[in-house]
Amino acid sequence: TPNLNTGSDRRQRGRRGTGAMAKRTPLEVFKFGVYILLPIGTIAFFNKPEMIRKLIETREYIVYPPEGERPPMGSKAEVDNALKKLREDRLGEAQPAPDAPGSLVPDAAPRKKWFGIF
Repeated sequence: TPNLNTGSDRRQRGRRGTGAMAKRTPLEVFKFGVYILLPIGTIAFFNKPEMIRKLIETREYIVYPPEGERPPMGSKAEVDNALKKLREDRLGEAQPAPDAPGSLVPDAAPRKKWFGIF
């Protein structure tokens, strides 16, 4: 009986492709083409001055009001004095008067520490 599986037969079958591979190849070529041509087509379509202008004009962006005049800046000494005055005002509001009903008693017992830390 002659050998039907000669080397030349195998090479010819490999060139033509076999079953599933032959069916899948056009799909792979199509996907590769889309993968390459879609970004190029998008850039070619949208990268025109009139298209960019149209996109910008049709979208709503944040519109800030015009900036007004800024208050004059003081010297470092003036700023420090203003901060000192603000701190004194805040401290004065935070501490109740000694005659007020919620004032601290000067002879109060020392606070118990939690776990020796606080």
